[in-house]
Amino acid sequence: MMDSPNSEFSRPIAVESLDAEQTRRDVEASEAERRSLATRFDVVAVNRLTAVLTLRRPQAGLVEVSGQIDAEVVQTCVVSLQEFASEIREDVNLIFTDQPEDGGPEEDGDDGDFEDIETEPPEPIVDGFVDIGEAVAQHLFLRLDSFPRAPGIEFEGYETEAGPGPANTAQDENANPFAKLAELKEKL
Repeated sequence: MMDSPNSEFSRPIAVESLDAEQTRRDVEASEAERRSLATRFDVVAVNRLTAVLTLRRPQAGLVEVSGQIDAEVVQTCVVSLQEFASEIREDVNLIFTDQPEDGGPEEDGDDGDFEDIETEPPEPIVDGFVDIGEAVAQHLFLRLDSFPRAPGIEFEGYETEAGPGPANTAQDENANPFAKLAELKEKL
């Protein structure tokens, strides 16, 4: 079996084990895998990561994967620095192919089955395997907020233990650099 050397959540499936009928796969990250993914994604914790997927191989060299990811991730709010948990539910629709990326349509004029499917660009079939665990991990990462804010926290008007945040002090004309520039301009 293929084991992705860089994947903390590898679940390789042999393409030859699939056929045109749908095959269901339930995957769940172990505690150790969730800790490794939290480190990889630079989040506080991944408390839960599961996926229910269906796979099918409608033709040789093509695997369709669809389903849903369910996760709970703990991140740090960029405004208040408090930790908070987020629920993530994401639909997954992927195509895996053994065709080279730059190969384009086959030479016999067949334009492939990709045009009618609303999915991401095809993922590669590597050495006869598709890694649905790594695909799930990548989808989870893409759903994470790059600038997470705890529920109810807005950047403007927040308060800290020391008092009003920078957004409130900008209302004070003495703290406003543009007000100072206006005063200088008037003096000149």
